[in-house]
Amino acid sequence: MNVEVIYTTQIKAALERASENVEVPDGSSAVDLLQQLAAQHGATFGELVFADDGALLPALIVCVGDAQLVDPAARPLAEGDVVTLLSPISGG
Repeated sequence: MNVEVIYTTQIKAALERASENVEVPDGSSAVDLLQQLAAQHGATFGELVFADDGALLPALIVCVGDAQLVDPAARPLAEGDVVTLLSPISGG
């Protein structure tokens, strides 16, 4: 199935793209998608999304549509979903 991933802030800058369409297996969760993207994009992406123990970084916000996911591993994705990754920002 096909989903759209929208990147913001640090992830957008690191990947030099604002979004991409990704083909994922049916039944994939948001975490499955992020693991697939880490394998595809390498350490730069992985370090912005996952902690050393493999858990999602607590400051990362994952949204599907306009809803923030409390547990990205528990929510299966559907054809055409839009997944937005909001990484931390700082400054003033």
